[in-house]
Amino acid sequence: MFTLGIIPARFGSKRLPRKNFLKIGGKTLVEWTMEQAAGATLLDEYLVSTDDQRPPYLCQDDTPTLYVLAYHSASVPVVVCLQPNIWGRTSEDIDRAITLHREGFDTVYSCGYFAPDGSIWVISGEMLRNGRMYGPKTTRIQSTNPIINIDTEFDFWQAEQAYEPSGHR
Repeated sequence: MFTLGIIPARFGSKRLPRKNFLKIGGKTLVEWTMEQAAGATLLDEYLVSTDDQRPPYLCQDDTPTLYVLAYHSASVPVVVCLQPNIWGRTSEDIDRAITLHREGFDTVYSCGYFAPDGSIWVISGEMLRNGRMYGPKTTRIQSTNPIINIDTEFDFWQAEQAYEPSGHR
């Protein structure tokens, strides 16, 4: 089943302007996410969705990610959301989530200790087009690395400290 990765990269952010385009180890957060997507063997294709590729109503600070994913998944069977401001995800994490989805789960998301961490969401395109991110059969994977949701300068500093040139982390 065709699986599309979507990297929703807005330019604007109230707390940390242009956060998705900040650099760690010489690469932007979007570039790191693109590398992770390219390294996931079960992802057929991926796209980066920026403000200039979407209608203005999908570029607002309060626009739910669900709407952005639905906009890009017109006839796509499976969508994988990879938010670039989430630091710590691996290609292997992406593949583990896709594998669980293929085993029959409607939604698979990555989580930290108890709650979704936002780094990976695998969802059926049909559910997205019907305005839902969760189906009756939902499960989660534990992220391999500690996850940092980069929304402030302090979060970004933490991600910089966690960066390891040999493997990103």
